[in-house]
Amino acid sequence: MTSDIQHNDCIASLRVRLDKREVSAAEVCDKALCRINDCNDRLNAFSMVFAATARSDAHAVDQMVRAEHPLGALAGVPIAIKDNIDTLPGPCRAGLELFNDHVPARDAAIVNSLRKAGATVLGVTRTDAGAFGVTTPDVINPKSPSRIVGGSSGGSAAAVAAGQCFAAIGTDTGGSIRIPAACCGVFGFKPTLGRISLDGVRPLSDSFDHVGPIANCLDDVIAVMDVIDPDLTQTDDKSLQKPLVLGVPRNWIHDASKEVLENFQAFLRAAKAFGFGVLDLEIPTPAEALPIHIVLSLHEAAQHYSHLSYDALCALPDPLCEGVEVGRAVTPFELENARDKRAALVSRIDAALETVDALAMPTLPIEPPERGSTAAVIGAEVFDLLSALIHYTATFDQTGNPALACPWGQLSCGMPGSIQLVGRRDEDLRLLRLAKELGL
Repeated sequence: MTSDIQHNDCIASLRVRLDKREVSAAEVCDKALCRINDCNDRLNAFSMVFAATARSDAHAVDQMVRAEHPLGALAGVPIAIKDNIDTLPGPCRAGLELFNDHVPARDAAIVNSLRKAGATVLGVTRTDAGAFGVTTPDVINPKSPSRIVGGSSGGSAAAVAAGQCFAAIGTDTGGSIRIPAACCGVFGFKPTLGRISLDGVRPLSDSFDHVGPIANCLDDVIAVMDVIDPDLTQTDDKSLQKPLVLGVPRNWIHDASKEVLENFQAFLRAAKAFGFGVLDLEIPTPAEALPIHIVLSLHEAAQHYSHLSYDALCALPDPLCEGVEVGRAVTPFELENARDKRAALVSRIDAALETVDALAMPTLPIEPPERGSTAAVIGAEVFDLLSALIHYTATFDQTGNPALACPWGQLSCGMPGSIQLVGRRDEDLRLLRLAKELGL
C-alpha cells in the first residue's frame, strides 16, 4: 500500500480517515487488492481473491458516507476469511480437492456479521487440508521465508503479517489460530468455546472448533471481536482490580527451548514492571491433556468423513487420512474414558484460574520450525510436528477457555517470540483488556 494508507494502520485510525472523507473505502480496497496482486504469487496466502465482491462491499460503504448514514464498526476495513468458512461468491475448498466445487448458498454467520458491519471481504485464505495440520505448507512466511507460517490458519496469519488485510478470520481446534499467529508474529485470539457461531464453518471436531480473529494489534482484535460477538461487552468485568496476577504453570514450561524460555522470562520481568504479580502454579500437563485431545478430536473428525469409502479416504492428503483412520479406530471405552478425563481437566483448569487473573506461558515450546520439518524436540523427547506445535495450545480447546497469542520480544533466530494468555470462560473481553494492561 502507498504511504497515504499504511498496511500497519489500525482499524480505528482507518475509520477516522473514512469518517473525515480523507480516503474512500474504494481506495482502501483497491490498495489492498493491489498489495495482494503484488505479493500473492510469492506468499500464496490467498486461495481465492473476490475482487468484484470486495469492490462492491467498499462501494456500499462509500454510498453510505455520501448519504451521511451511520457507518458500521468495520466500515471499509479489508478483511480475509479462512477457506473453510463459507464466503460468497466462493468456491471455499477447505484445502481439499474434494470440495473444489463447493460454492456456498450463503455467507457463514461470522462473514455475514462482518459484512453487516461494513467490512470489505477480500477473499479466502489457504489452510492445511481439511484444516487438519499446523504448517499450511503452500504459504510462505512473510517474516522469514525459511520458516513455516503455522497452521491451519496459516494463510490468514500470513495475509495479516504481509499487510494484505487489516484482520483475518481463522479457526482453532487444537491451536490453529494461535500457532500461525505465533509463527508470523501477529495476534491471534481463540474466544470462549461456543461464543461465536460456527454456522457455515466446515467442521473438523464439533466439540472443540472455535472461530476467531487474527490481527496486527490488540485493538484490532477487540474491534473485530466486538462485531462477531455481540455479547462481548455484556459479560465484561470492568473492575480489573489491581494488582493483577498472572499464573505461570512451571510444570508446563520447563521443557520449552532455551530461546523460548529466555524470552518468556523477559516477558515476566516486564509484566512485573507493569505492576503484575506472578504466581507459580501447576495445571494438567500436555502429557495428560494431549492424549485426551487426540482421542476426542480425531473421533469427531472421523465422523465427518464417515461417508467416504476406503479408496476415497486414501485419496485424502496423508495427514488428514491418517488422522481420520486413527479416529475411526477409537473404541467406545477409549471414548468414554477420554470424556471423563476431559471433565476432570476442565475442573482443574477452572480451579487454577480461580487463584489468578490469567495463565501465562509461551504459545509454542520451540521457535517456529524450518519449512519441511517433520519433527521437533521438546525437552528430551522427539515429537511429530503436529504434536509439538499443539503442545501448549490444544489443552484450551478442550477446556474452551479464551486464549490469546501475542507477539512479544525476539528469539535468537530473529523471529518474534509469542506469549499465550488464557482467561476464564466467558471473560473474553476481560482477558483482552488485561493484555492491554501488559502493554501488548
